[in-house]
Amino acid sequence: MTSHSPVIALYVTGHGFGHAVRCATVVSQLCARIPDLKVFVKTEAPQWLFRGIECAELCYLQQVVDASPIQVDAFTMDLPKTTEYVLQWFARKDKWIEDEAQWLNGINAALVIADISPLALVAARQAAVPSALVANFTWDWIYGNLGHADAHFGPIAEELRPYSRLADWAFVPKPAAPPHWHAYPILVDIVGRACPMSRSEARKHLGIHPSDQAVLLTFGGIGAGRFDFTQLNDLENYRFLSTEPRPGLNNCIVYQPWDVDHACLVNAADIIVGKLGYGTVAEALIHGTPVLYSPRKDWPEGLVLREAVHTALPSISMPREQFEQCLWKQALGELAGAKRPERQPGYGAVQIASMLAAFLQDPKSISPGYYPAQDKLSKARSRICSQVSGKKKNARVC
Repeated sequence: MTSHSPVIALYVTGHGFGHAVRCATVVSQLCARIPDLKVFVKTEAPQWLFRGIECAELCYLQQVVDASPIQVDAFTMDLPKTTEYVLQWFARKDKWIEDEAQWLNGINAALVIADISPLALVAARQAAVPSALVANFTWDWIYGNLGHADAHFGPIAEELRPYSRLADWAFVPKPAAPPHWHAYPILVDIVGRACPMSRSEARKHLGIHPSDQAVLLTFGGIGAGRFDFTQLNDLENYRFLSTEPRPGLNNCIVYQPWDVDHACLVNAADIIVGKLGYGTVAEALIHGTPVLYSPRKDWPEGLVLREAVHTALPSISMPREQFEQCLWKQALGELAGAKRPERQPGYGAVQIASMLAAFLQDPKSISPGYYPAQDKLSKARSRICSQVSGKKKNARVC
């Protein structure tokens, strides 16, 4: 790696696995265009989620980078604990921003990519480092829509709302919530991993018999403790696939998640059963895999993902109690007989990486924040930064 090798810092929320997989997919494409790229990853998400990135140097730093909701399980948020956690996080945000700005300057960062940490964008602006937001939703949108559940969420959303506007690029991969969080969002295609093998090759590689109906159980890495999997043991000709043990389920192949490509599990499966998260939905859309799920009542993004699934895939929504009792026989039969749509390419990561690579290779050719009305937007950013920094004498100019 030469002394001129560009350095990027990646801030990824640890809420589930989908954000990490999405960012890893983008950065993999970026490294394919700039092989000497050095990447720092800051996240709570497991390190193995970034194993596919091939670059000159990858440095993984386990760190909390945003205040994401506390989950009881894959489907339920703990509202009191979430409120307490978010308020504690914001009580120390100024110190976090200052420390991160100094760190970014110390590593000579050329670019910050955030998915979806809003304070990382503030730190980037304070350090005078260009930033890109990759988000199909933002935390202010989530918490703003949860204001009816807890009165604290309204003020939290108001505080967060201007931070996302600090991003020089705001990439919005579909399926996404309406992108109100930035003045000039850049809409892109699905960002997700595609299995490099054909479906038959993937099934053979994973040890799935051609006559088996393969059902992938996936809950986004958060857990599914209340499920009665014993109800599935009398289903003939079904083989269940999972990346973690499913107590009581006999006919199940358990793969180590760091040894198998989740996208190939999605490709090989006849049906996906689980939680609708961005990563799972993206891979299901790319491979055309039918989905059986139960909706989350307390999660605003769920409406967006449900619409995407119902529009493009054979899918069935099931009431929570019935879903957790694993009374799936009829639904599985219907989905097994459904026509599987063709694979989609999922160009989002290529679109994002192409634009960011052009900037990193020749920063003078593309100005960060090169949108219309740039002067007006720059003034707005400066005003937001002044408010965030509290106009400290030693604060960096944004």
